[in-house]
Amino acid sequence: MREKTKGEIFRLLSYALLIGAFTVAFIYLLVYGQRNAEQLEFARSKQEYLLDQSVLLKTSEGNIHVNLDASSAPISVYSFVTLSKSGFYNDSIFSNAITDYYIVGGKRTANSATSSASVSRHLAETYKETDSERSPTQGDVLLINTGPDKKEYRFLIVTTDNLPLLEKFKGRFPIVGKVISGMEVIDRIERLYKQKKEVMLKETRVL
Repeated sequence: MREKTKGEIFRLLSYALLIGAFTVAFIYLLVYGQRNAEQLEFARSKQEYLLDQSVLLKTSEGNIHVNLDASSAPISVYSFVTLSKSGFYNDSIFSNAITDYYIVGGKRTANSATSSASVSRHLAETYKETDSERSPTQGDVLLINTGPDKKEYRFLIVTTDNLPLLEKFKGRFPIVGKVISGMEVIDRIERLYKQKKEVMLKETRVL
């Protein structure tokens, strides 16, 4: 029996590594898919609980009232409610704003006591839950999660009705609700941010 050449040994090792990589990927997808299915089922079971709920954002410039919509992103809406009830957003600030485009709230400060890890085991998957077929409209509230290890759950409020600008948000973040009162407060926040003045989100209350 002839000895295998270095090239043949290298090919055999490559095949073995490739098979191993496919096996690991298959197992990961199987486990991850099951986990996602469980989370989606969990969130759907909460949809009735989420019906007719709203969130009041009490800022240093006035109140913003958000009506929740769990139809397209139930996990994200449930997470937003859980975060709001826990006090996660209390004493946070509005960290970004572009006039006639959007504002971003929920940046935690040294005074923000509640840990995101203690809020809900379902929060890590909200950043994957997006509706790629739907563009937001003026007043929509989007939940921003940059990934399972970031522990950042800021929210974005759309202030533009410019269709090309709205298209840029399509499929990026889940839509959790819509502002039903307080757009004048949002206008003030945009102006103050431009003047480099800090606006606090003092408290969130689920109604």
